Amino acid sequence: MSKNQAKSKGKGEVVPVEVVTPVVMPDDKAIAAQIAEDIRNAELGAFCRVRAGVGLCNFRDMNAHGMWEARMIEMFPGKSRSTLFRYMQQGRKFCEQVSLAAGRVYDKMMRVDVKALQAQAALPADQRKALPVRGVAKAEAEGNRVMNALVLMAAGERPEAEKPKAKPLTASEKAAAWRDYTAKLADNLRDWSDNPLTWKALETDDLEKFRAELVLVTGLVKDELRSREENAVR
Repeated sequence: MSKNQAKSKGKGEVVPVEVVTPVVMPDDKAIAAQIAEDIRNAELGAFCRVRAGVGLCNFRDMNAHGMWEARMIEMFPGKSRSTLFRYMQQGRKFCEQVSLAAGRVYDKMMRVDVKALQAQAALPADQRKALPVRGVAKAEAEGNRVMNALVLMAAGERPEAEKPKAKPLTASEKAAAWRDYTAKLADNLRDWSDNPLTWKALETDDLEKFRAELVLVTGLVKDELRSREENAVR
């Protein structure tokens, strides 16, 4: 277990705080232990707060086919459900920002060189050098994307959205884009359904319209699945 020092306080100013980074084991108890440590340090720096949120998203994905929420409450008895969901929301936003799944982001965050993060965040914006995300191996590009986003976050800045080059998409690229969109939509629906405030905030007419749209979409999905089954399409 190594101990590094990092904290961002205001734009360009970095104040040392303790960030505990243990060796991660492929077990939700090990992840839960790190999440608990990050939550304890959450008020000391954005890095710990966001890593706790990403860790919770990863924790949920690891237990997605079981009673993950009950498991989460069991593992973090000192924190309320709403508090844990707030951390998860921050973690999900960060994952969307770097366009990576929670598990991959969590892995990259556990490997972050905190001293390098601290040094970069302390520099004026015009002196910072973003790590390359093009022309390098995929794993390195993913790690660099996470690091670049963390530097901007630690410096109190928001990353600018990349402007994609205007070019027609191939059929496979369109299919991949739709798969990614559908996966995110499914995640959002799961988040909404897990939060009772979502439904209480809607008027009855809104709920009826939402239900009707879900019924329509569900019917279309069933028709497509039935067609694939009849035609032996996988």
